[in-house]
Amino acid sequence: MLSVLQSENKIIDKKRIGTRKTARQITATLKAYLLAIQKAGVSIDPPMLKMVLKFPNLFLDLFFMTWLRTKMVRDMMLPDYANNANNEIVQLSHDLMKFLNQNDVKSEIHVQ
Repeated sequence: MLSVLQSENKIIDKKRIGTRKTARQITATLKAYLLAIQKAGVSIDPPMLKMVLKFPNLFLDLFFMTWLRTKMVRDMMLPDYANNANNEIVQLSHDLMKFLNQNDVKSEIHVQ
């Protein structure tokens, strides 16, 4: 989810954070990750997380729009936190793509 809040190693504009477009990006990315992980043969744990795949996109978009407007997200957008988190986000994305490629899973996921 954090990878959507950064683009080209930069924090996205504060005006775009709480928008439906940003929420939709999170929804699409999360569902793509979960589907790809399942295709690779990894069980999703906790099982409750699998329900995300069944929720309508509109419901998830509304949830993420609300979440994006929280103090927690504002704090995550502070330069110190965001810059430190960026390296971890990039590494995790690359590790996931490598894992999926090793398991011959084609995905709609694009590394940020």
